[in-house]
Amino acid sequence: MSQGVMFFAALMPVAVVFLLLVVMRWSAKLSMLAAYVVTVLLALVLWGTAPERIGGRRSTAS
Repeated sequence: MSQGVMFFAALMPVAVVFLLLVVMRWSAKLSMLAAYVVTVLLALVLWGTAPERIGGRRSTAS
């Protein structure tokens, strides 16, 4: 994946918080929840992270 795509993907959660807090004047609670959802979706779709890893489940394998 190119560096440009990775840069914009990493910038996306920060941009969502800025847009929702500053431009749309949402509460911080809702803005951070939206940023978390965007981050989880990016991790699942773009980077292919396993859902168990995102959810924080520990592996039983040594």
